[in-house]
Amino acid sequence: MKTITLAHGNGGQENNELISKVFYKAFKNDILDKSEDAAVIENGNLAFSTDSFTVSPLFFNGADIGKLAIYGTCNDLAMMGAKPKYLTCCVIIEEGLDKRVLDKIVRSMKEELEVNGAVVVSGDT
Repeated sequence: MKTITLAHGNGGQENNELISKVFYKAFKNDILDKSEDAAVIENGNLAFSTDSFTVSPLFFNGADIGKLAIYGTCNDLAMMGAKPKYLTCCVIIEEGLDKRVLDKIVRSMKEELEVNGAVVVSGDT
């Protein structure tokens, strides 16, 4: 792998190669070696995960990037037997984005947080 392509973010073989050859190699530790979408630590009392998404279009049949972001992270935690309570929110906003679009995405995120009984406690833009 000499360059990164869109295929490296598709969740398939190219993505696995990128993760193992770059990230696992650099950050190797016992927890990460389990290769899970979420980490369970503190004798099983704490689980956490993070997700990031880029999609086009931002709104699609049945959802949008905001709902996808919250649902994806909550799902990763649920798959580890955890109940999502606290999430972080990191947003990369393209210059020129109509604020009404951002407001709609954030409302969707808020609705999905309420469905999951979780709150955002930290973030970055």
